[in-house]
Amino acid sequence: MYVMRIFPVKKGRVVFFSHHGNYYSCNPKYISEYLEKSYPGEFEIVWAFTCPEHFRELQDRGIKIIRYGSLARLYYEATAQVSINNIGSFSWMPLRKSQLHINTWHGGGCYKKVSLGEKKNDSVMKKTLIMTAQETSYMISTSKYFSEYVIPNDFGYNGYVLNCGFPRNDILINGDRLAIRKKVGEYFCVGEDCDLLLYAPTWRYEKKKEIILPNFKEIKNAYTERFGRECAILFRAHPWMLFEVDGDELINATDYPDMQELLLACDMLISDYSSCIWDYSLTYRPCLLFTPDLDEYVADRGFDVDIYEWGFPVCKTNESLCSTIRSIDDDKIRKAMEKHQNDLGSFERGEACERIGKLIYNFCFENNK
Repeated sequence: MYVMRIFPVKKGRVVFFSHHGNYYSCNPKYISEYLEKSYPGEFEIVWAFTCPEHFRELQDRGIKIIRYGSLARLYYEATAQVSINNIGSFSWMPLRKSQLHINTWHGGGCYKKVSLGEKKNDSVMKKTLIMTAQETSYMISTSKYFSEYVIPNDFGYNGYVLNCGFPRNDILINGDRLAIRKKVGEYFCVGEDCDLLLYAPTWRYEKKKEIILPNFKEIKNAYTERFGRECAILFRAHPWMLFEVDGDELINATDYPDMQELLLACDMLISDYSSCIWDYSLTYRPCLLFTPDLDEYVADRGFDVDIYEWGFPVCKTNESLCSTIRSIDDDKIRKAMEKHQNDLGSFERGEACERIGKLIYNFCFENNK
């Protein structure tokens, strides 16, 4: 890739992609939209997608769309002042002094092992991850724990860290929940007289492996017993483990374009080992972990911190899950989430987009340092 240095770096060019070019989402999306709105016309914003034809509407806003696996993507990333993604993957692109490579990552907290910490990553993958760390200018952190433990140990990265929280989580702190609830409700045809419960399990190594699902009808009954209101259950599959769930008790929300809007709108989250639980803790609403395969998951993947220290109710059976729903204490939930954030040293203040946007602007147009 050094041959690409024959092309000069273009001032103000910023290249984005999310989850290997599959989505317009996560932290890159929120940084991109902040630059677009706060510095109109200042940046050349470029997004790389595996299927660019699905995102043509972005062109109406002046965003350049390229194919993720194309020569154009290599050219634009090699000549961009700033490259931003949520998976790292800088190992193949040598960093120039006039460039920034920002790895936002896509999960905070202290949950499942990632990258170098994953037991199933072989020596070639680990070498690639170390090379990626060497070509990274900044990583973004959600907490003191993530900065001091996860980043150096699981990513092998010892460079600059932006201790500002996730850009995608600004909306969970500053967003208009009523407006987003109305938007999500209209999208799924769920009226405001019905609460929303989100079920969002994480991925497994075996993508075709069948996840043990809770009994959604019993969950609905337990919810109504506790809160006196009906609830609709939205199901959200992980981007890397897409599968369909049949049944009249669920609404498929996998294709909804923004996970953070679902988190902000919903009244309860049921997950397992997904870092979306960190994001949801910022809402202080009930979050439960349904973990029937806990022992197997620990053996396959492992955790940074024991799951029983996270502060979320751990339910290994459907009976335990429903019983926990019936006995939810909102005050205890809030205190548990506050303790969880304090224990990890949360950096989430709802200012991540602004801080990262200013850093990018200053690098590109002020002092280039």
